Amino acid sequence: MTLRTPVTKQVEVTALYLSGHKEREIGRQLGLNRETVRRIISQQESSILLRGYREAVMKIIPHALIGAYELVKRLDRRMITDVLYGTRVLIDRRETEETKPDQERTYDYPKVEYFAKYGRWPSLEEAKEFEKTMDIEPLVKKES
Repeated sequence: MTLRTPVTKQVEVTALYLSGHKEREIGRQLGLNRETVRRIISQQESSILLRGYREAVMKIIPHALIGAYELVKRLDRRMITDVLYGTRVLIDRRETEETKPDQERTYDYPKVEYFAKYGRWPSLEEAKEFEKTMDIEPLVKKES
């Protein structure tokens, strides 16, 4: 069966699928029916392409992990933050806006800055005290 969906759109679907997006999400984002997304993903050519991409990615993962490890060892703040976000130790600012008001603040940002400066993870009390010495204002959600 030949699809009428443009090849560029099929490539976008495949790329989003490879990056972990769900079929429904891909359809919404690209303006496609979920069934169309499913057909694109299940095409024999797409399956072969997906397998090839997965194999290529699997080959570079060890090198990427070693590179990330080396950057963290050198206290690269960007990589430390990315690793902490990726492992869900830190959460995205948009996610914090959805939290309940009665939840306790975690002081994640001061903890990362403290780690970058002193090379060890602080206690909650140390993070609170360290935040007072930081030059930037803490982020606070605006009242609507």
